[in-house]
Amino acid sequence: MRKNILYSLLLFLLGLPLCASAQQSDNDAAIARIRKAYNAAVANAKKIEKNKVTMTKDGSWGVENSRTVIDFYYTFEEIKELGFSFEKLNLVRETQKGIHTTYYQEFLFDPDTETLLFHLLVTTDKDNNLKVERRTYFGMDNDGTSHTEVKVTDTKTSKDVTSLHSENIGILMDEGFIIRYGHNLVGAFSNIMLRGWD
Repeated sequence: MRKNILYSLLLFLLGLPLCASAQQSDNDAAIARIRKAYNAAVANAKKIEKNKVTMTKDGSWGVENSRTVIDFYYTFEEIKELGFSFEKLNLVRETQKGIHTTYYQEFLFDPDTETLLFHLLVTTDKDNNLKVERRTYFGMDNDGTSHTEVKVTDTKTSKDVTSLHSENIGILMDEGFIIRYGHNLVGAFSNIMLRGWD
């Protein structure tokens, strides 16, 4: 009996690295798929640069004045039965420039379903000489799993200082907020393009 338990435990422990390796392999494959979709969206954005939709807004919070520019890039979906096509949101680039901070965001949407696949956030804090880059990959699995990578760089020395700022990394925006904001961008684009019927 004891031999069987030890044998089972040994098999379990030997199997753990294989499970971890398989999970990492699945993550790598999902990230590669999303990066491929991102590259296609960037190529499409270059192609339609003159026809992108842009919104601009001036604002302020506290002593910080800022200007926000949001660029919407899209693909076309053709409905042959009705004889027309309409725009589907594919990539959004948002830049917010302030006196002390700069925010740059990208939202990648599946060109067929307009569901969020990827979010990039780059913030630059001029007062503290820090640049934070956060990449979040959505739809890693059918259960809605996501994967986030964060890097903090000292802009004076170009050194990676992520470990020194790990406590503050979570304040950048949680994944729920990113998904809601992405959903709002799809709605805004739909309204801009007068797609209220979809």
